[in-house]
Amino acid sequence: MEFDRAQIAEAFGVELTSVDKWRRGGCPSEKVGKSVMFSVREVSDWLRARDMESSGTLDLSQERAKLTKLQAEKATLELEQQRGNLIPMELVLVAWEGQIANCR
Repeated sequence: MEFDRAQIAEAFGVELTSVDKWRRGGCPSEKVGKSVMFSVREVSDWLRARDMESSGTLDLSQERAKLTKLQAEKATLELEQQRGNLIPMELVLVAWEGQIANCR
């Protein structure tokens, strides 16, 4: 999913100036017409790689970005479960054990 500058700032809980600094620092983005678009996955991967390269100091905006990304992933998984695209692993194990028992 593609986000514009304001949306990516909101998604990662940072100011627009931080997004501008990220872009100048090499954050992956794509110019579409007059707009600059970002992929959440690419930005989060870039932030993670940048964190690994840093000297180990924590940056509050980066930590917020990580938290926001994880919260978005959790919400996506919960939505997929509600839609019926995912089921709890426990149910899979019970069904699988039943199938194995029937084969014996």
